[in-house]
Amino acid sequence: LGLVGSEMCIRDSFYTSGANLSSAPQEGRMRYRQLDNEGVQFDTEYLTPREAMAEDLQRMEALPGQLYNFHPGAHVGQGVDAGIELIVDALCQVMFEGQRTCVLLETMAGKGTEVGRTFEELARIIEGVASRRPELAGTDMLGVCLDTCHISDGGYDIVDDLDGVMAEFDRVVGLERLQAVHINDSKNPRGAHKDRHEVIGGGYLGNPELGGGEHVLRAIVTHPALCELPFILETP
Repeated sequence: LGLVGSEMCIRDSFYTSGANLSSAPQEGRMRYRQLDNEGVQFDTEYLTPREAMAEDLQRMEALPGQLYNFHPGAHVGQGVDAGIELIVDALCQVMFEGQRTCVLLETMAGKGTEVGRTFEELARIIEGVASRRPELAGTDMLGVCLDTCHISDGGYDIVDDLDGVMAEFDRVVGLERLQAVHINDSKNPRGAHKDRHEVIGGGYLGNPELGGGEHVLRAIVTHPALCELPFILETP
């Protein structure tokens, strides 16, 4: 477990450290902790991510209205169904009625046995929480963070069909669930399932020589479904 040390919010143009929530204005700030792995059960480590996440959510009650982003995890051979069940179980345990932090499932690239590589898998997690603990599944408590590198690596064509991808997200998950964007370029072509970030403009999304370009990134940050959300830049 660790804290990502720095994030840039393009919308509000401020720098915030994941380790020091008091260092930036409240609006748009994201508490970001990489929790790996909610989707797998270990004999001795199973509770570690849950305990850390539960502690974080309790601490964040001091700063209401925040976004808490996490990677759902990998099923490591147990199968997607089992992985989703464990993630749902973890969320139902660590979240609590009346919490004032919105937990975000991040879209994943699909490397290895990652869960969350498709919009359908994310929807199943949300639906699982809603069926067990409907009081935890409101759009103000459970949402999605869209990572541009991840969904491109996962096979979604945001270079030539961004509108179509956003329409599919709306159909499967619902745009009301989309709360934040990680604006990242990718070292790999669409569908590579690698999750390797590149400097903005240097990868397959932003580099004209690789089939992307500035127009792709501009289309993302100005898209009607995205432009009002906080954008986080994660450099490689």
